[in-house]
Parts: sequence; C-alpha cells; structure tokens
Amino acid sequence: MTKDKLKENKRYKERVTEALDIMLDVEASFKRDEKLLKRIMEFIYEK
Repeated sequence: MTKDKLKENKRYKERVTEALDIMLDVEASFKRDEKLLKRIMEFIYEK
C-alpha cells in the first residue's frame, strides 16, 4: 500500500471510531432518559 492509502485508511478508522463513540453516547443518553421518563410516568399514575 502507498503512504497516501495508509493515511486515508487511518483517517477513515478514526472517523468510524468517533462515530461509534457518538452512537454509544446517544444510546447511553437515551437509556438514561428512558429511565427518567419511566419514573415520571410512575409518579403521575400513582396519584
């Protein structure tokens, strides 16, 4: 492989890794929001 191709592959890997990190953050955030929403709904329907 040429140096340019290796550099391109490295940049691609970095972007994919960054995208996966963002997706995991979003998933964690969604799960947190889901738990919070569940608690709010339970609180509302207890009354």
